[in-house]
Amino acid sequence: MKLAKVIPWAAGLAALGVALAGAIPSRPVRGFDLDAFGRLPVLEGGRLKPIDSVARNTLLMIRSQQSFRHEGRTVGADEWLLDVLFRPDVANAEPIFVINDPDVLALLGERISANRYYPYRVIAPHAAEIQRQAVAAEPIDPKKRTRFQGAVVNLFERIDLYERLQNTVQVPGGPGLAGELAGRGAADAGERLATLASAGFFRPIPPPPGTPPDRWLTVGEGLRGGAAGPA
Repeated sequence: MKLAKVIPWAAGLAALGVALAGAIPSRPVRGFDLDAFGRLPVLEGGRLKPIDSVARNTLLMIRSQQSFRHEGRTVGADEWLLDVLFRPDVANAEPIFVINDPDVLALLGERISANRYYPYRVIAPHAAEIQRQAVAAEPIDPKKRTRFQGAVVNLFERIDLYERLQNTVQVPGGPGLAGELAGRGAADAGERLATLASAGFFRPIPPPPGTPPDRWLTVGEGLRGGAAGPA
């Protein structure tokens, strides 16, 4: 068969393959429908966007990558964000914080090695000292900071972002979102709901009927106001 006749057939088969691949439903990852999750709209930074954008941008800010290898497999941004929101024990073990500065590593009791990525559970015991060093360095002009001062401020900002993400849907150590929904009147719920109302990174609950279209709610606001039913 002449080449001129083969090329159209090959192009057609390739196009058909792409179409069929797109028509096949993606398999859930660890029980999650990541595609459907990534399309959910949320309000973040005053803008309505798919949660996939939030996942990719925040992971990029924390790790400088939009995916990572962990336990022999690649974890994408949407799966990582689901872990952060709903499975903090899993997320806290994932190596997402890139740390290169030797003095910052010394704060963690670590030494420079081929490994540059550390999980939150390694950092958390030293968070108070990291915060103290960062607060001391923040008033200094960024151009005049030492290498260590710049690195510790950068790490503190990424820790703060990670903790705000974790406090968006449920409070780590609390009863979980289902527990909060079931026990909104519990005596010990007030502090947790206040945290969820103020500390979350994005607003996942659509505006209640009769409110402005940009009046999206935090989970804490929805639970306290009784607006989280269908939403």
